[in-house]
Amino acid sequence: MIQAGDHLLSIDTHSLRGKSLVEIVSLLKNCDDIVRLRIKKDDIYSQDNFCENVVVYKVQLLRQG
Repeated sequence: MIQAGDHLLSIDTHSLRGKSLVEIVSLLKNCDDIVRLRIKKDDIYSQDNFCENVVVYKVQLLRQG
């Protein structure tokens, strides 16, 4: 489940590094019916939660409507 504090890293093959909210919304609006998100779960117990040892989840969403 996606929760507040999780980090959205990419939409389909598009990295979100350095992208503005407007660019991210545009990417989401122009996606196919199946959207692949790459998400890093927020780890409040990690001192450096951007380290390479964190688990990154790949989520596939089916757009309906």
